Amino acid sequence: MFSFEYPYVLLLLVLVVVCVVFCKEKKRAIYFPHTELLTSLVKSKQILLNTLRVLILGLLVAGLSSPIKTEQIILDNTKGYEISLILDASGSMLRFDKFKIVKEIMVDFISKRKTDKLALSVFADFAYTVVPLTYDKESVIKMLDNIEIGVAGRRKTALYEALFLSSKLFNNSKSKERIAILLTDGKDNTDSVPLDMALERAK
Repeated sequence: MFSFEYPYVLLLLVLVVVCVVFCKEKKRAIYFPHTELLTSLVKSKQILLNTLRVLILGLLVAGLSSPIKTEQIILDNTKGYEISLILDASGSMLRFDKFKIVKEIMVDFISKRKTDKLALSVFADFAYTVVPLTYDKESVIKMLDNIEIGVAGRRKTALYEALFLSSKLFNNSKSKERIAILLTDGKDNTDSVPLDMALERAK
């Protein structure tokens, strides 16, 4: 479907037509004995010139109105999966390039989830949501790329807190398929959220 960003500019087309019809160029009269032939040639030339003028000016006006093509996409949020990605960003993930490798795997995974909603959380000393559930895969990948070790502390692993927080992202979910994917190399050592509470929330 086509539309215009500045549709009011199209009103200038009226002025174009009016000008072509009424704004006639004044020329000095020249005597010519064969008037019928001259009249025919002049009329043909004038029609061609007027047509070209209208066409050129019309295209200029159309360009100024900034035509755009719009496409309506309706996503059914009752279909597909809702996936919460939970990334461990504690200091231990630096060993053996684990953090870098996991991020590369996540990018590949995200790019393949065409019809799913994704969320991204990160944890270390504490947990927080980086991106809530969204269909915008590019935003998730961009935010993931910017995550570095230390953004949530370095020394601890608030795994249960991350699981609890991630589960809250599904509060308003209409999807029947909800998944939390935890990417970590350790176990919880903060006790900020009890395991039974995190598991109950994740149900």
